[in-house]
Parts: sequence; C-alpha cells; structure tokens
Amino acid sequence: MSLKLIEVDSLFELEIERIVTGGYGLGHYAGKVVLVPLGSPGDRLKVKPYKIHENFCKAEIIEIIKPSPYRIAPVCKYFGECGSCDFQHLKYETQLEAKVGIIKDCLRRIGKIDPPDEIPIIHSCEMFGYRLRAHWHLSLAESKVGYFRRDSNEIVNIEHCPILSPNLQKFLIEMRGRLESEKFSKDKGHIEVVSNETDVSVVSDVFKDEPRDIQVKVGDNIYFLNARSFFQANRFLLEKLIELAIEGASGTTCLDLYCGVGFFTLPLAKNFKTVVAVEQARESILLAMKSAKAAGLENIKFHSQKVRDFLKQNQQFFDFILIDPPRTGVEKEVLESLLKLAPF
Repeated sequence: MSLKLIEVDSLFELEIERIVTGGYGLGHYAGKVVLVPLGSPGDRLKVKPYKIHENFCKAEIIEIIKPSPYRIAPVCKYFGECGSCDFQHLKYETQLEAKVGIIKDCLRRIGKIDPPDEIPIIHSCEMFGYRLRAHWHLSLAESKVGYFRRDSNEIVNIEHCPILSPNLQKFLIEMRGRLESEKFSKDKGHIEVVSNETDVSVVSDVFKDEPRDIQVKVGDNIYFLNARSFFQANRFLLEKLIELAIEGASGTTCLDLYCGVGFFTLPLAKNFKTVVAVEQARESILLAMKSAKAAGLENIKFHSQKVRDFLKQNQQFFDFILIDPPRTGVEKEVLESLLKLAPF
C-alpha cells in the first residue's frame, strides 16, 4: 500500500522508532513516514491519520497496544490536550536522549555536518516549576487563558501549569480572575509575561500598560528585562549556561553578537578589557546598558544595529567572539564576515 491510499480517519498499526523534531514519534507504514504526537520509542500503536501530505502523514493515537518501557504517566492533567508540552509522557532520561537525537538529525539533515558521537547533556535540577516566561492566548468572550490545542488555534483553558515558576503560576491565577471580572472590546488576544521571584512584567494586545522592567539575579550578575525582551526560560540552568559559554574566555577584546539584554555581556566584561556588544533590538540594548551601569561596568561598547551591518563597518580582530543568534540562526552573510576576522 502506498501513502496516497491512506485516508483520513483510516486505522492502522505501527511501532514508534524514535522521537523527531516537533516532539513527534516517528514510525513507518507501507514504507512511508508517519508522525505521531505523544508517541514513545518502542510503542506499538493503533493510529488514525488526521493530516496527509505527499511523503508523510500525521496520525493520532487511538490505542496503545503495547506501551513503550520509556512511557510514564504525565504530571499535567492537560497534557495531550494542550499543545505546549511534548515530552511529559517520557522518562526524563528518554526526553534528554530524544533531544540529543533531534540535534544530531538537524546537524546532519540541515547543516550537512557529521555530529560527534557524544553530545554532553546538562541536566536541570528540576523538571517542573522552571519557566520564567510564558506566552498565553486569551479568549475574552469565554474568559479563557491558556495555550493552543495541538495543531489547532483553539485555546485550552489552563488553571495550573506545572512547568511555570511559582510566581508565574500565581500570576496565571490572578489573570484568570481579571478576565472574569473585566469587560473588553475584543474577543481574543494574547499576553507575554516574564517573572522573577516576586514581580512580573507583562505585554499584551488587551492590557495596554507598558511592560515594567524587573530584575533577575544570575550568580553575581543582575539583569534588567521586561516582557518585550528575550531571556532564557529555564531559571535553573541560567548560571550553568553562562559558565559553559564563557569558560576559559579572557583577554583584551571580546565581541558579543546578538547580545540581547546582556546575558553573556556582563560576565564577559569581567574577563576582558573591552567588550563590544551588538543587538538590533534597541529596547534590549537599553536594558543591557541599564544592567551594565548598575553593575559599574564601564568597559562595554554597545551598538544597536543589525549584526550584518556592524560587521560590514567593523573589521577589527577580537580575542574572543560569542554568537547567540535567534532561532532563525546566523545569516550566511554574517558567517562570511566572521570568517574574514579569523586569525588564520
């Protein structure tokens, strides 16, 4: 049977081989790829296709015929309905192995790079209560706040989310009360929120207040940020990220590209005579400058411009260059400019 004969709502059995990008369990049927949300390696499943493409299809689990030894009961009562989390049904070690497999697959398939056999794993000390930031969708007419259902724009109404930090969870409860008590001129909206242990910063197309700046302490560094700026989400890994990124880095000059609110800039400034930090988002640069000033760091030169434009205009050599690009990655033009700065 070929994939073109597979129809939506038909039923068939398969075994999940591995986890791939997007958190899907990958299996094969009639020689074709089938992607199954919430599958676990080793599962024997009865599935029903809900989206068919030329070379693959997506299918939902109808029955777990034989569960994988790596499968566990999820902590969150919304898991499977809510589309925010992909791995709560997997043992933690299996989650980490799946992520390593996804990285290796992306390096081979997209980057055309042969990955190392071993990729070191840095464990979070906690599996839950770690997120400092969240993006929620709002249905104002129905007083709903939550995440989208998987493969849908329908909002799953969330009362409790176990991955949120305690202060974010507290704010979620407050937000639900506000939606139920206030009147709004629109039916739908969204909200971005970032939190420290006591405060929150909010930006929303419903609530028009400007997001206030809050402070987050990471090791010896204190950062100013708000809901419009990017900041790493896992509060338990922040210090380790800095340690790994700048390990052994010292010298006279340092270039920090895509510096954001200065997450790596501040600790780098303690190891180098001069740090040049580049970031397109002006608000993030202003927050980084605010943090640097509060820390008494006067050896940082901030540039609010596109990285590619900065590199065109500045061809000086640096002892150390750190790149922390957005999810879209580094532009080819930027990589070519960086190669010209290489001391070989």
